[in-house]
Amino acid sequence: MTQLELFTAVLNLQPSWFAKEASFAQDGKPALPELRIAIDFEKGSAFECPEEGRGEECKVHDTQERTWRHLNFFRYRTFIDAKAPGVKCERRGVKTANVPWASPISGFTLLFEAFALESSKSMPVSEAARIMNESDTKLWRMIRRYAEAARNGKDESGVKHMGTDETSVRGRNCIAVLTDARKKEAICIAKGEDSAAASGLASDFSAHEGRRDGTSLATCVMSSGFGKRH
Repeated sequence: MTQLELFTAVLNLQPSWFAKEASFAQDGKPALPELRIAIDFEKGSAFECPEEGRGEECKVHDTQERTWRHLNFFRYRTFIDAKAPGVKCERRGVKTANVPWASPISGFTLLFEAFALESSKSMPVSEAARIMNESDTKLWRMIRRYAEAARNGKDESGVKHMGTDETSVRGRNCIAVLTDARKKEAICIAKGEDSAAASGLASDFSAHEGRRDGTSLATCVMSSGFGKRH
């Protein structure tokens, strides 16, 4: 197996895609050693329109140079460079096709994002960023994107036991937390430690099909600022 065949296999590239070239930068510029893997697709390949999603393949109209950060390869920060194909769809016009190793709007590969998300569960994001040699700002943007997508898809209609509590973030920046007491997981959070925060929790719960009149048990560990009825 050649070096490029190895990268094609390790990246689990789908048919039509292959590793075309690999290069190392070790001269101190950039400061950390880098591995760059160039990926290409076979001439004459066709790809599905990202908006139609009907399994119909469209011809390539043009390409756009893009780069994605991938998991480290040993001590090397690894990047994937590829020409993302723009396909000509009869109904949607020219659209950039999805690539198999990354989500459409991300500058990270799916494997990098999975590792970053899992790492951030057990350590501060700043520490995960240090380990991965990446900007914590970029990691936070990625985490928020996944968190918002997950939250938007939540259905809280089955919550029967809920609890509320408050905590502080970085000193006196307080947040209120609404939890599913049976599953022991957070439902939503709101900034502050007053009645407006309690109102925000209630509104968010209702917006995700939660039924306050359908709960059989509620616990509250809050300051007197939450005293108003909601």
